[in-house]
Amino acid sequence: MIEIAKILINGYADSYFVEGLVSVSWQMVSDGKNIMQRAYRIQIAEAESFREILWDSGEVQSGCSQLVETQGFVPKHLGQYHIRVKVRDSRGQESPWSQGKSFLYLKPEEFSWRARWVSAPAPLAQTQGGFYLRRRFRSAGTVQKAFLISAAQGIYQPYLDGMLVSDELFLPGWTAYENRIQYQVWDITERLGQKAEHMLGCILAPGWF
Repeated sequence: MIEIAKILINGYADSYFVEGLVSVSWQMVSDGKNIMQRAYRIQIAEAESFREILWDSGEVQSGCSQLVETQGFVPKHLGQYHIRVKVRDSRGQESPWSQGKSFLYLKPEEFSWRARWVSAPAPLAQTQGGFYLRRRFRSAGTVQKAFLISAAQGIYQPYLDGMLVSDELFLPGWTAYENRIQYQVWDITERLGQKAEHMLGCILAPGWF
């Protein structure tokens, strides 16, 4: 028996927004020893049911399972998609389809966001354990869709209502800060729920900045 245990899109497990060429990574789990992947198949659909397939790789003879590009797939800006994977192993056994992984596609040239940098009073380089930043906010009415878009000059961990937004570490990752700042996007719609008042916070440290 083999199955797909985990899917990453463009190298990320939690980030909901995807931009650029869409790539897929996955982990295969087997009940046997020395079992290798021999082929894979990827499908993309708009509906979670995968009733209508937008893009299908067909069965590709390959052992690759990291950053496999979906060449020929042309997503729409802010289009929501679902992606799934199945594999065939060295014994000829085929896995069931993985659970679908959803993402929202972003074309940077058609979407921009503006925010002010916030910081603590003292320079980050003078801190030992980092700064704790937080701000209370209210949502008006029922939230239909909400995303947290965040970045840092340093490394940070974002929190919403006292709970981590993601278990990823050392965000936003190493970068040449003088040339570009990387950012992350998360779907926090369910986290906001029906409550009107929330607390957004983060732990901020110098990192590589």
